[in-house]
Amino acid sequence: MGAEIGAWPREPEASGLSVVVATDGRSPHLSDVVAAAARDPAVDDVNVVANGAGSRLVSEMDFPADARVFVVDEGNLSIARNLGLERAAHEIVAFLDDDAVPDEGWGNGYHDRFNGYPAVGAAGGPAWVGDSDRLPDSFLGAAVGYLALIDFDTPRQCAPCHYPIGCNFAVRRSAVQEVGGFRSDLGYSGDLLMPHEETELFHRLHSASWEVWWEARSRVEHRVASGKRRLGYLLRRAYSQGRGDVRLTLIHPDFQLDSRPFDGVRVAQSLSRAILAFAAGNRRAAVDAALWSARLAGRMRGVPSAKV
Repeated sequence: MGAEIGAWPREPEASGLSVVVATDGRSPHLSDVVAAAARDPAVDDVNVVANGAGSRLVSEMDFPADARVFVVDEGNLSIARNLGLERAAHEIVAFLDDDAVPDEGWGNGYHDRFNGYPAVGAAGGPAWVGDSDRLPDSFLGAAVGYLALIDFDTPRQCAPCHYPIGCNFAVRRSAVQEVGGFRSDLGYSGDLLMPHEETELFHRLHSASWEVWWEARSRVEHRVASGKRRLGYLLRRAYSQGRGDVRLTLIHPDFQLDSRPFDGVRVAQSLSRAILAFAAGNRRAAVDAALWSARLAGRMRGVPSAKV
């Protein structure tokens, strides 16, 4: 890809939009996700990729007749996504988590963002909880990021470190194949999590001169499970995110984190702020500080021996 990529003219529209839903079969919302994707007028190819133990559970579910189901033996999200990308019928492939139900018009947003604009390699859209399923106020600060919730309403090109979230995004297949696909050493593998698999992919696309966009029209309802609406889960997620921060920087040294040392003093300071905020009755500030402390602890732990 050349330096003038952003200035390329429109091309004729490509064919339809493929959807890939990778799943371990445990989400109670999987059938709703697949059905909503299949109803979308912009979508004519829906693929469910069951990985690990999910293959048995998915085989018992009732999907639209034209949805295709594939099985990956490994319980690895990135491997499942790579298979879905390979088997998808179209060049533009949208990925949905198995608890992210697309809104009306979701597919048109991605269709219009990619078709005729060859510079675009990836795009992501908003995810939020429904009005009847609101989060507690204490989880409406930093916690929304760990729950993959984000809701900007203006389309824009994304800069490094400000890429879309992973539960709702689309890619140009040839672009992703050009840069090597999803890394199988990142993302969920069984019950283990090493975050940033989508961020790392977007960064490779950006480094190869592909554009990454925020597409505000492609909105999903992210149905956050009750088990994720607990501080214990969020702290574990923040800790994993901290380890992923270090992993990502090992892979891409230009993806810089906070340059200050990740030491125990900073962890303790954040914990102190959490305790003081909780004592003052400011639960949202307390949760924010506790999550930052857990993320710093994850960065301290890091993954120094990981192969990059």
